Amino acid sequence: QSLNWLVRQRADLEAQAVCIERVAEYHRLEPEREGGAPPPPGWPGAGAIEARDFSMAYREGLPWVLRGVDFSIKPGERIGIVGRTGAGKSSLVTALLRLADVTEGQLLIDGADVAQVPAHALRSGLALIPQESILFGGTLRFNLDPTGVHSDAEMLASLRHVHMADECILRGGLDSVVAEDGENYSHGQRQLI
Repeated sequence: QSLNWLVRQRADLEAQAVCIERVAEYHRLEPEREGGAPPPPGWPGAGAIEARDFSMAYREGLPWVLRGVDFSIKPGERIGIVGRTGAGKSSLVTALLRLADVTEGQLLIDGADVAQVPAHALRSGLALIPQESILFGGTLRFNLDPTGVHSDAEMLASLRHVHMADECILRGGLDSVVAEDGENYSHGQRQLI
């Protein structure tokens, strides 16, 4: 039994050491490049996306993960991106959110080059629904609007749009409790939220 305790203590110590290493790594990170002038109010309005001879690598010196990509998505157009593992599907999303900076060519949203839009304006103007959705412990209100900029009416309208308003009301409204990782919601409900 004391051997089990010793092994457990060692594992806990290693886990805590990894946490300290990560904090030290984050401390050494250079601040993110902010970009140019803010986009006009209401940007993006239409949602047109265009790539012009766009190439991307995750870091200087690494191989290109996207190379010479050209496409045009019209406002309101629905598209699907398919491909084998490693084809660059997730890298395209990474580029749209400017999570990697090493690029050539242009990636435009409503005519604005994402490389020139300040990171906060870019990311607050886009929405992403990940395949593996995770909710934060707290309230439904916080998960829908963590920055507190939307009204209750707007949040309820979005829940009605995805057919979750009745479920929300049954659970206690916008202030209903969300368990850690959204465990008190089904996988499908977490994606809708």
